[in-house]
Amino acid sequence: MREEPPHAHSRTQQRRAHSPAPQEAVPLHSRCRTSQLEVITRMATQYWDVAEQLRTLISQGSYPNGTRLPAEDKLAVQYGVSRPTLRLALEQLQNEGLLDKRHGSGNFVRWPADRLIYPGIARMTDGHDLNTFVSRTETKADPSVAALLEIEQGDTVIAYTYLARRGTRPRSLTHAYVPARLAALISPNRSLHPWGHDIRQQFAESGVRLASSTERLIARLPTSTEARTLQISPRGTVLVVGRTLIDVAGRVVEASVVVIPGQCAEAIFTTHFALSSEECESSAPTAAHHEANQLVHGLNPAESDKEVSRD
Repeated sequence: MREEPPHAHSRTQQRRAHSPAPQEAVPLHSRCRTSQLEVITRMATQYWDVAEQLRTLISQGSYPNGTRLPAEDKLAVQYGVSRPTLRLALEQLQNEGLLDKRHGSGNFVRWPADRLIYPGIARMTDGHDLNTFVSRTETKADPSVAALLEIEQGDTVIAYTYLARRGTRPRSLTHAYVPARLAALISPNRSLHPWGHDIRQQFAESGVRLASSTERLIARLPTSTEARTLQISPRGTVLVVGRTLIDVAGRVVEASVVVIPGQCAEAIFTTHFALSSEECESSAPTAAHHEANQLVHGLNPAESDKEVSRD
């Protein structure tokens, strides 16, 4: 066996002493997560910047109302971003109501954004500019419907689905539920209201004495069915109005869920308080005040008798 000379062994120890300590290896999956986070962060910053630039151009009139934006590939090159990043920017503007995406045609400007005002049940009339279609189905109450109507799960109910459009674009989706025992009071041949107000009217005409109504508003993401029906992004928001009608016996006679795309929704509720005759005279709005109020809400004063406002 060959022995190394003493000086060779010494040199080996010196090299080991001066060599840098080995660094701990970073797991591959950790490096992948870090890289993915950097990409997501960069895309979020870029798409928001692109959305802000397009938003400014739209508000300044560079892209007038009804104008089709350039093709997505051209916009991506113009702003120096990838097409997925650009689509996020366009989707953001769609959620804000500034763009109308028409499949197969492109992205069209809507400025000012199309608004739909939900006036509350106390001020609902037939005065609206929506085309409404309704379907009727007899079904069994699932847990959510049973809770709304305060009935047993599995009880028979009549479900009415109202789809309201302004022009060709869906603007609201309403599901109304009535206990089967009251279904005979509802005629499908009546004029329709986009939020099911025709049901309340027919109850009153049939002698059902209503005592109160409750409306509960929430904002949430749309379900896949709602997004598909209303032609909105599944990552947008919707305004949801849950409404119940209660008769003088304390029974829920109708429950509705109104879904309106969040980018075009506005809800206005007005409460009238009891006043003395002198107070009524002094608080009566003047013609000028009434006209100014209509202009604030974007109405032509000549249409001031309409209670459902729109921009």
